[in-house]
Amino acid sequence: MTDRWTALKQAMEKATAGPWRLSCPDDTLVICDTREIAEAAGDYDNYDDYPVMEANADFIVLARNELPALLEENERMRKALEQLRLYLDDNGPEWETSVNCDEALRIARAALEDKP
Repeated sequence: MTDRWTALKQAMEKATAGPWRLSCPDDTLVICDTREIAEAAGDYDNYDDYPVMEANADFIVLARNELPALLEENERMRKALEQLRLYLDDNGPEWETSVNCDEALRIARAALEDKP
């Protein structure tokens, strides 16, 4: 994993486990079970701020809840690309023959179609 992916994974692992959700009634408070996680900042007295505050809270929840799946997908794709790289390296300049090219395409397609 590259440093940014490692940093994301480490930050996720240190944070409160998900799922996170919005607290009713205002949808600007992010919670996990009954624990407060974050609150979107803004001026509650300014009605125009409220949609942005809600959108920020929505983003925080979505990012936390989807990050594990994104990290897993990134790792799966990295492994598939490494498999493809090794295949191409092992077959040297001959990889461009139709049989080897077909195998390289099969590896790539399998990686793209595979569902975790």
